[in-house]
Amino acid sequence: MFKQDVWWQRANTFEYDTLYDLAALSKIHRLKAIDQLMTWAAPIALAAPWPQAVAVGRALSVPLTEREKEEILPYLQWPRGDINKKELPLFSEIVSNGAIAG
Repeated sequence: MFKQDVWWQRANTFEYDTLYDLAALSKIHRLKAIDQLMTWAAPIALAAPWPQAVAVGRALSVPLTEREKEEILPYLQWPRGDINKKELPLFSEIVSNGAIAG
């Protein structure tokens, strides 16, 4: 069943079904697309019938700071670049550096 643009209960969950042209977001800058998506989703989540989703709506209604935009940008590109190339130290290296008592 599809109930467009209204929260409704289905068994033990709530659903909100809507149509949104995600392809249009691919034609604009990634950060602008995130901003538009947050602006669109915030009032929907704020109108939800349970507090967890309302809390998400509050977070979505606050614009990203410049620092947050810088931090999220690597996750909005493909290939992901540096975020996938981070090499984690071996456990033995952590112990030998004194970060963990061996």
